[in-house]
Amino acid sequence: MTRILLFGLLLIVPACGRVDRPTAPSPIPAVTIQSPIAQLPAGSVQYLFNGPVSYEVRDYTAMSSYVLNHGTFSLRYGLSGREYVGTYRQEGSRISFVFAADGRWDAVGKLDGDSLEVRYNLIMELSDFENAVYRRVQ
Repeated sequence: MTRILLFGLLLIVPACGRVDRPTAPSPIPAVTIQSPIAQLPAGSVQYLFNGPVSYEVRDYTAMSSYVLNHGTFSLRYGLSGREYVGTYRQEGSRISFVFAADGRWDAVGKLDGDSLEVRYNLIMELSDFENAVYRRVQ
């Protein structure tokens, strides 16, 4: 028993005396954020992120917007500059979105005054798209 304890101490003691200092964090590159209202096609309507549907969303969703323009749309992510485009069809207050990037990607939007609630299908949710509410920009 004594040999086991002594052996254990011989393994632990050198590890305790080792001092690894943490490195400084990498600097964060400067990001230029363009005005979300800039560079919109004529006749388009823009909706800016207004809040989550049911759970907290990540920063990229909080900086996103939808631009609708006569049957086509773009989902823009402000910080990354990423944009997803596709087509939509509106029937009353319901909007069906089909994304060009992947034929399996679709979402359903619900208009309520100046508010647009967007819910993605399961495939998109598993690809980190987050359900959210957007508010129309005047």
